[in-house]
Amino acid sequence: MRQAQGNLSDGDVDYICCHGLRTHNAGAVLYFLREKDLPSQDKKNARVLRLVNVAVLVSPDGSVSITTYRNPDALRDYKRKPKYGRYSTDAS
Repeated sequence: MRQAQGNLSDGDVDYICCHGLRTHNAGAVLYFLREKDLPSQDKKNARVLRLVNVAVLVSPDGSVSITTYRNPDALRDYKRKPKYGRYSTDAS
């Protein structure tokens, strides 16, 4: 549903997961496509350029796409996310 709202196809999500930066945190994997991650042959392709600053949150095993969203600060915000749950006693 969220993917359709963002006008992203399955191929778009696959492209982001293939070329985007991959980072792990809080039991999930985030793929984030930055402009500098684009291959040189795709830097002038309008269809690919619209995928810049799109984040794809995936389950730890990579089998399920949890959500997709556009946010230029998504990578920074995700890295600041606590590693433990909000009410966990392990974080102290």
